[in-house]
Order: sequence, then structure tokens, then C-alpha cells
Amino acid sequence: MRMIKYMKKLWKKSRNFWILLIFLSTTVLLVWQSEQVRSSVLESVDLFMTNLFPVLFPFFVLTDCAISLKIPILLGELLKPITEKWLHLERPAAFVIVMSILSGFLAGAKYTEDMFQKGYISEETANHLLLFTHYGNPAFVLSFVGIGILNDVRLGIILYLTQLGGSFLLARLTRPKTLPSHHSNHPLESETQNRLGSAISNAFTTLLMMLGSLSLFLIAENIIITMASLSHYGQIGIKMILEVTSGLASLTYVAIPTELKFLLASICISLGGANIHLQVASYLEKSKLKYKYFLKGRLYGTILQTILVSLLILCSVV
Repeated sequence: MRMIKYMKKLWKKSRNFWILLIFLSTTVLLVWQSEQVRSSVLESVDLFMTNLFPVLFPFFVLTDCAISLKIPILLGELLKPITEKWLHLERPAAFVIVMSILSGFLAGAKYTEDMFQKGYISEETANHLLLFTHYGNPAFVLSFVGIGILNDVRLGIILYLTQLGGSFLLARLTRPKTLPSHHSNHPLESETQNRLGSAISNAFTTLLMMLGSLSLFLIAENIIITMASLSHYGQIGIKMILEVTSGLASLTYVAIPTELKFLLASICISLGGANIHLQVASYLEKSKLKYKYFLKGRLYGTILQTILVSLLILCSVV
């Protein structure tokens, strides 16, 4: 017994030592690489203002207002053959699926959590939605990836459709055996006052979290690349693992066949970078919903997406 207590005490001291060592090392590293940190933050702000904020802010505000106005009920009635019969999900889940497709990264987790908190969907449905409501924004995929990286908008369209197909196939394969029994507890009228002001505030809170996460990962990415003296392909690998946008951008000038670029872009979008995973985990931190469902969805979805894209390449579609 004394030995166990001693080991626990020793482990606690050792853990505290390593935490302090990591903190001090990180502080020294940030000071030492201050110019790299500065340029990374400026890069993240530019990326945020040009690619993320203009696309996501209007959708976040619109969606928040729509949820308060009970539009998910109307959309759920319209699309109930798909949600109830084909996917075994509650009708309001259709709203999350549609808005996630239109908005892009992180939106699926945000809308799912919002709808769950408002009482539109059950915990079971919400966790299942986390599996497959991860999409690249259509404008981002068609223009940034299709035209900017693959030099062909047709390939951007094919990539986007493949992404949708893979997600819906995953939703179908992992659907609940029966439709969840849940009675929606829709928002009370008092909760919907000053809808626009509340929607704008919620949108800015989420977007600022995204900016902070983006800045941290770009700092880490640039410092690792600088200090490790990685090869060009090593840099691409680090960027694709840490941050989707910079990972995709790194494919622009690499001398590899278009088919391989298409496959790598598909994997990068489907898997999602560590940046996106951190944002989703942070957003769900105080919720009953589980990040593990999002993680499983990215792993299963990436496998399905890779199979679909490989078939397209073999059939000379790409």
C-alpha cells in the first residue's frame, strides 16, 4: 500500500515537472521564433478574412435565426422521405444536413449542437449526424480546389459530388436500425426575441474560436517546417495533417499527376486537419454530444471517399 502511494506521489511530481518543462520550452520557442510567430498570425488573419469569414458568417447568422424561427420543422416535413425512411433520422435533421452542405467545415458540428440544445433532435440523432455532416464549402471546393489546384472546374465539381456521395453512403451504412423516438421541445417564444442580435453574437463567438485555432496551428506548422528542415513532400504532409487549407494549397505547384492531386485533395478534405478536429472537440466540450462520433465519421468517410475516387480514376473519369 505504501509503495502504491509512493508511486502515485512520484507520478504526480513527474507529471507536474513535464508540464512545467513543456510550458517553459514552448515559451522560449515562441520568443526565439517571434518573427515566424508574427508572420503565421498575419497569414492566419488574412486566410480567415479572405476565405472563412465572408463565407461562414452569413450562413451562421442565417442558420441561427432559422432555428429560432422553427424553419427546421418546415424543412423536415418537406424532406421526411429522406430523413425518416432512408436515413432513419428525425425530420429536423434534414435542416442540419442541408445547411452543412451549403456552409462547409465545422458547420455540421455547430448546427447539430445548436439543434440538440434547442430540443429539435435527440442525442442519438445528433451523435449520428456528427458522423457524416462534414463537407467542404461548395464555392471553396469548386474555385480554390477545382480551379486553383486542379486547374479544371470540372474536377472540382466531380470532387464535390464525390464528397456528397461518400457522406450519404456513410449515413446510409451507419443509420440506426429504427427511427429514434423523440418528441421535439421547440424553443419558447421568449427565447426568440432579438433573434438577429443573438445570432450575430453566436456567429462571432464561433468564428473567433476558429481564428484562434487557425493561428495556433499555422504557428505550429511553420515552426516545425523551419526547425525540422523537411523536404518539399514532408512539408506537404505536415500541412495536410495540421490544417486543411494550407495543406491543399501546398499541392498547387507540386509536380505529381493530376489524378494523385485529386486523390490527395479528396483525402485532405474528408479527413479534416487537426485544426478542424480541435475546433469540433472544443465546440462539443460542454455538450452531451461526443467528439468520438465525429472522429469515427472522418476515418470511415475517408476510407469510403478513397474507394470512390480510386474507382473514378480507374474508370478514367478523373
